Amino acid sequence: AAHSRSDTTMSDDDGDKLDTSFAVVEHLSETGSEVHWPNYTPSNLPSVEPSQAPSVAPSLASPSLAPSLASPSLMSDMAQVLLEEDDDGLALEHVESFNLLCAGESGLGKSTFLRNIFAHVDPTKLHEMRRRVAAQCKALVSLEDAIRRNEQESRQCDDTRSLQLREEKTALKAKRAEARGALDRLRQEKREQEQAVTALRAEIHTLDASLKELREQRDAEEDDGVASRLGHEVIALQRELRGMQHQLARELCRSNLDKDHAADGEKRETQTTEVSARLIKEMPLFGGSRHGLDVTLIDTPGYGDLIVDTLGNSSADKVMSEIEGRITAHLGQAKATRTNMPLDDEKKYWNELVHLCLFFISPHRMKRADVDLMKRLHTLVPLVVVIAKSDTMTTDEAREFKERVRLQLQDESISTFTFEPRMIKEVEALHITQAGEGFQPLYGGPY
Repeated sequence: AAHSRSDTTMSDDDGDKLDTSFAVVEHLSETGSEVHWPNYTPSNLPSVEPSQAPSVAPSLASPSLAPSLASPSLMSDMAQVLLEEDDDGLALEHVESFNLLCAGESGLGKSTFLRNIFAHVDPTKLHEMRRRVAAQCKALVSLEDAIRRNEQESRQCDDTRSLQLREEKTALKAKRAEARGALDRLRQEKREQEQAVTALRAEIHTLDASLKELREQRDAEEDDGVASRLGHEVIALQRELRGMQHQLARELCRSNLDKDHAADGEKRETQTTEVSARLIKEMPLFGGSRHGLDVTLIDTPGYGDLIVDTLGNSSADKVMSEIEGRITAHLGQAKATRTNMPLDDEKKYWNELVHLCLFFISPHRMKRADVDLMKRLHTLVPLVVVIAKSDTMTTDEAREFKERVRLQLQDESISTFTFEPRMIKEVEALHITQAGEGFQPLYGGPY
């Protein structure tokens, strides 16, 4: 499948904007078979229509399986209840892996970018609870199926084997009871979370209305003393409203975003010295989507730093080692590791390859070290060049610099990923609508 998102301008904590573009690429035909692209490198594979091939076993709640699962001969009453209460859980229909690596010079905001890039769709606490409910439902249905198969076999075997199966059935029933209790607890936690968030939102709405009314009274009051008293009440009410809004933010807190401080309260190390990876599990492609990605964000140490990038401890070599190591592991994998998924499908949908490399360069000029590393990378990974801190450039400077970079990469025979012009224009139109009048993106295409 080809999921493409064109250039966007993102801001880091210091207000620096990143002129970025990224895409997820997998080349499959409509029938799901692999397509061979002659004369293409990983960076310029053309986009094709998404594959409809399932990446996981069909959901237990799918219409094609529900009738047989729900029949008394195949499923217990408990399993039927699980299907009926499927809204409590979140089982994505299609989940794939997507591994994003950032490379480039030190000090350009790569780590900040990786912390913030998916913050708006990173799974919330409620999303994580629903995912855990769905996983527990599957575990319980699996136990029910094991008990059913145990009973079937016990009716067709000799007395010795029947006794063994009886003991196994007793153990399975005990596990089933534990699983039911765990599922009930998870559902209760989820409902309590939903109720707490609903109540808090209602309080915030009421408080916001009261604050608006109090401000109107203050502004309309002619007596200075009364107006002053109302002004103090407005400030106190505003402080209370902020506290509730912060509490709501904590209740909706993303479950696996990086924190500013470590568990012991000490500030985290701000400079990346080694390759590190962070997993965002089952991230929905957008709010309410039944398709998701297991996103691995790979941060790498920047080169050009006298402390981090030293002789014998080259940052560029660490980047290459990470990418080449993942390719070697992928080619050498001989056994599937995921349940109910053939090896070919696992390699296609759940591999550890770097699916996209965002290469950060300084504004105004691209250095020789940038070109040298890109030459080593572009045949191994889809490569997208990112102009960091682009808010230090005027619109004309940014346009001219992008053209210079494009021509230099062309002269150096470095292939970069090319977005479809139609998709770029669609994203530009969407962002213009969202940003309002006066916003003119520089995402690419003819200008």
